Amino acid sequence: GTYTVYYEVGDFRGFQGSVVITPGTAQALAIVSGNNQTGSASQTLQFPLVAMVTDACGKAVSGGQVTWKVTQGTATITKQVSTSGSSGQVSATLTLGAAAGPVQVTATLGTASVVTFSLTNQAVAGSMTILNGNNQTGGVNTAFPQTLTVQLKDTTGLVIPGVTVTFTVTSRSEEHT
Repeated sequence: GTYTVYYEVGDFRGFQGSVVITPGTAQALAIVSGNNQTGSASQTLQFPLVAMVTDACGKAVSGGQVTWKVTQGTATITKQVSTSGSSGQVSATLTLGAAAGPVQVTATLGTASVVTFSLTNQAVAGSMTILNGNNQTGGVNTAFPQTLTVQLKDTTGLVIPGVTVTFTVTSRSEEHT
């Protein structure tokens, strides 16, 4: 905007002038919200990823172009490029891919600034199949002859590796002689 200023130089009389202050250019990017979310495979995260574009003084800047990119894991972003509005904010909606695990998304403002959103894609067990060790008989305090083994698959049919499964005895039969 334009501002009126009064100049005084030593004992000389004052002079009136004006100063025009213009917004700074886009210099920095900061995460506003949407970081550290957890969601299920193939679902859209509950909240959008939101970042703010600011000038060197931290004031919101409109017109800043931000590029979004998945840098780890599997996911799809609704917009690869977004432009900040009058609030300085940019946002993107993310749909998680089929593979469970960590997901990272970067938002980049030119060559000036990069922020990283860290997210988690949780597998949802859709089925469990017994692979080995069913219908065994064993003695007290004796290990079963075969290892109990199951396979978990998510709702899309992909195997879920590395899941800890706890086996619990739900019924037992006893014989006495």
